Amino acid sequence: MSSIDQASLKEIQPELMGGEHVLWAGCPSTRIIFQWKAHEPLVMFSLIWGGFAIAWEALAIWSLCSTLNHTGRSILMILWGIPFVLMGQYLIWGRFFFDAQKKRRTLCGN
Repeated sequence: MSSIDQASLKEIQPELMGGEHVLWAGCPSTRIIFQWKAHEPLVMFSLIWGGFAIAWEALAIWSLCSTLNHTGRSILMILWGIPFVLMGQYLIWGRFFFDAQKKRRTLCGN
């Protein structure tokens, strides 16, 4: 069992509730841990979501370029699709970067 150094303990002490104390200290692995069976539904959903959102944006941009009389509607379609594209990109690969950042910021004792 590893022990936590006093500086780290002092830093996390305000987070502990009355009667709680640190029993163990360790660092999470900073590697990307991908288990196909656990992540399969989210992978499929994220690819479908991201693909649809990118197709939506491509068609909206194509609509803007090809017809000049529906400019307002095409711009609205482009703006409407941007949050969906961003969410799709987060679901496909951004969540791994967020997880790695969270692991790097986790306080570890030595």
